[in-house]
Amino acid sequence: MKIIESNIPTALGDLIIIKSHLDAVKHEYDQIRLTFHTELFNIYLHTDHPSWPENKIKWFKFLDDIKQLFFSEPPFIMNDGEYPFRQTTQFLSDFGLRPTKVNLANLLCSGQSLNLDKEYIVLTTKVRYLDRNLFDSMSPQFFELINQLSKKYKIVLLGERVVEANIDYMNWTNRQIYGIYPEIIANIQNKDAIVDLTLPALGETSPNLAQIQQDCLIMKEAKFVVTIGIGGNFCMSTSVSNMAIGIRSDNLELCDAVYLNKEYPDAIITKDLGHFFKTMKGYL
Repeated sequence: MKIIESNIPTALGDLIIIKSHLDAVKHEYDQIRLTFHTELFNIYLHTDHPSWPENKIKWFKFLDDIKQLFFSEPPFIMNDGEYPFRQTTQFLSDFGLRPTKVNLANLLCSGQSLNLDKEYIVLTTKVRYLDRNLFDSMSPQFFELINQLSKKYKIVLLGERVVEANIDYMNWTNRQIYGIYPEIIANIQNKDAIVDLTLPALGETSPNLAQIQQDCLIMKEAKFVVTIGIGGNFCMSTSVSNMAIGIRSDNLELCDAVYLNKEYPDAIITKDLGHFFKTMKGYL
């Protein structure tokens, strides 16, 4: 009997990557036994805060919804044992899963279309692992370009207005994980072009699967989606969009394996700022 057994991360981006890679090989296994490694909550979230009991219920509801969406059919067996915990890169390596671009639009897209009066592009508001100094230096040219695009497209904003400082984010500091919602609002001159669908806050607050699926549908139906850095919004957009355009500066092995010096019909994710801007200019 061929079996996979592992505890897995609880973050959305990790779950998207793991699900997609397992789908490619699940026919080769009799059982894929997975358990959410909820011990991570004690490491990354303020579980000593008075609001945690209520928030915990919401986090476990989110994981149960993900279980039903991603892992409810054979050969998956969920939360029926404790196994070695593997971060995503180790998970792929240990089970010989070659890193590939993720496509999960069939599962992640659900909800109502926007039905706007013109085509739209999406900007996501959270930045992870792209140094704040780099963002600040690229901002004038970036927002000049967004203002040009706003004459042709609606600008749909997705993500959170405030990035809550959970323990994980505090460890990285607000120079590596931060929100750019205030900058977007301040710098887009054509306010009538903005369609603001952002949430008040995320980080400590649990995600909601129905909201994630709605955002993914909006991403899929956009002309293109812009991401800066990586993280959950990056994983969502690159797994569902007809075109994701991103700038990154991290050196994460998994991202490099999939995107470094590679382009796809539905994703151009680069470390070259000039190429990033050139790609967006192609839509003017």
